[in-house]
Amino acid sequence: MMRRVALTALALWSLSGVSASMLAAQDGDAGNDADSGQRKHAKLKIRNFDHLEFDTVTGTYLGIASFYTKDSKVVIGNTKTGQEAVTTEIRLLIGGESFQAGVVIPYHATSRKAVAADNIIGGQDDVGDVRTHLKFVPLRHELFDLGGGLMLTFPGGGSEVGISSGSVEVLPFVTGTAHAGPVDVNAHVGFNYVNHRDPANGSAESVLYGGSVTMPVLETLGLRLELAGQQFTGGGGLNVIAIEPGLDFMVPCGPIDLMLSASAGYGLAGGAAGSNGKFGSQWGLNTKSGLSRGEWGAGMALGVVWD
Repeated sequence: MMRRVALTALALWSLSGVSASMLAAQDGDAGNDADSGQRKHAKLKIRNFDHLEFDTVTGTYLGIASFYTKDSKVVIGNTKTGQEAVTTEIRLLIGGESFQAGVVIPYHATSRKAVAADNIIGGQDDVGDVRTHLKFVPLRHELFDLGGGLMLTFPGGGSEVGISSGSVEVLPFVTGTAHAGPVDVNAHVGFNYVNHRDPANGSAESVLYGGSVTMPVLETLGLRLELAGQQFTGGGGLNVIAIEPGLDFMVPCGPIDLMLSASAGYGLAGGAAGSNGKFGSQWGLNTKSGLSRGEWGAGMALGVVWD
C-alpha cells in the first residue's frame, strides 16, 4: 500500500511540476511575443497505447495510465485457474521532432482464484520492471517515417513473488510508419535479450512485434487500432498477441494540452505469458505489453502534451 501511495504521489508531483514549468515559460514568452496570449494547441499525435515506446511518434508526454486484464486459462502446475491484473504506469517521455527518451514505472496488483491443492491463494502487489528507452526517427518523409531505438528494462519489485523478472533486459528495435492520406500505418519489431537468465525458468528472450492503424477524425480526436505481440523463444515458443481498438482525445487547457486515451484488448492466443511458472513471471507480467497478456482487458490514460 505504501508503494502504491508513493507512486501516485510521484505521478502527481511530476505532472504538477511540468504544469508549473510550462506556466512559467508561457509567462516568459508573453513578454517577447505579443501573440503569445493566443496560444495554439499542439497538433494531435496518436500514440500507441500498449506498445507506447515503439511507434514513430516523438515529443514530450507526461502522464499516468491504468489497465485491467483478465485470464481464465492460466495453468499452475496441473491446475487450471483464473487471474486478474491491474497495472498502473507512470509514463514520462521527453523529446522533440525526431528524438525521444523516456521511462515507464509500472505497479502491478494481481489476484488469483484460490486453489488449495496447489496452495495458489490470493495474489501479489509490487512495483514491476522499469522500462527506459531512447528512440531516434531520422527519416521523416511525406510517404513514410523510419527509425529505431533501444529499450533497457531493470528489475523493479521482488522476483520471488513473480512480479519482477529479476533480470536486466536489452531490446533494440526498428519502427516505420507509412502515410496514406489521413491514415498512418505503423509496424515495429525488436528482439528482447535477457541478462543472467535462470535456466530453470526457461528462456525469457523473445521477439517483440506489433503495429497500428491510426486516423484523426477531428482536430482533437483520433482513432487507433493496435496489434501487440511477443513471441517467446523458449518453453514451446509461447506467443502472446492481442488486437486493441482505442481512441485519443486532446483537450486544450490554456498553457498545456491534456490527452485522454482509452483502449480495449482481446487476446488472440489465449493464456497469459508465464502462466506455467516459466519465462521469469508466473503472472505473465514479463511481457512488454499490458493488454496482450490476458484473454481480454481495457485501460485508460491521462497525459500532458505540448510542442
